[in-house]
Amino acid sequence: MSVAIVGWKGERVRLTPLDRSLHLENALRWLNDPVVTAALKFHFGFTRKQEEAFFDRAELPGDRDFHWAILDESETHIGFIGLHGVHWTNRCALGGLMLGEQSA
Repeated sequence: MSVAIVGWKGERVRLTPLDRSLHLENALRWLNDPVVTAALKFHFGFTRKQEEAFFDRAELPGDRDFHWAILDESETHIGFIGLHGVHWTNRCALGGLMLGEQSA
């Protein structure tokens, strides 16, 4: 029996933990698309091996870095969001957001 992962659900999107079987191909496509990455300061492209190494790290539990896939109202994967270097005492972190698809 498979269990549906709910994640965090808002009015228009849902955040779910990363799952390479569901999200890796989109990550590769978006991170190598100059239209999607046009606003990044540095971008040299990513290989499958590099992105798989990222997923290896991101899928492990941690206490300072958190990553989620963003799903729209129709359950389409549209991007990623993350908090990096969480400092629990000071209640701060760096955030990152990548939208690779337009929501319907």
